[in-house]
Amino acid sequence: MRFPFRRPRRRDAELDEEIRSHLDMATRERMARGQSPDAAAHAARREFGNVGQVKELTRQMWAGAWLERLLAEMRQA
Repeated sequence: MRFPFRRPRRRDAELDEEIRSHLDMATRERMARGQSPDAAAHAARREFGNVGQVKELTRQMWAGAWLERLLAEMRQA
C-alpha cells in the first residue's frame, strides 16, 4: 500500500505540474479563439480560481481517500 505521506514533495510537484498544464491548455485554447496571450492567461487563471485553495482541497481529498482505503482494507482483513 502506498501511503500518502511517504513523498509529499513529489505529490505536490505533480499537483503543481497538473495545474500548470491545465492553465497552459486553457490559455492556448483562448489564444486560438483570438485573445491576446496576456488576456488569455488572465482569463484562464480567473476561470480556474484560487490555485492555493484548489491545492488545499486536493490535499484534503488525498487524506480522505487514504483513510477510506485503510478502513476498507481493515474491514476485509
